[in-house]
Amino acid sequence: MLNNLEEAVRQAGYSIQLAQTNESCTRKTISIQSLLRSQVEGLILSLSQDTADVEHVERLVRKGLPIVLVDGTADIASVS
Repeated sequence: MLNNLEEAVRQAGYSIQLAQTNESCTRKTISIQSLLRSQVEGLILSLSQDTADVEHVERLVRKGLPIVLVDGTADIASVS
């Protein structure tokens, strides 16, 4: 999946920064904060198995950050 994703992103003129969180919501939150400090233009996320609350993702959506969720489902509020 990563090879195809990287190729599609590269063809669109972007690059990828990866963060491996080993299914930890805490590590994912820390990684997202680090990526945001790097001024990323969007995120492709796979929610961790221990994710009980998606508020951190909804907050990013409300700020207008483009997010694509892969490999799972989440009940993300519709934000206008």
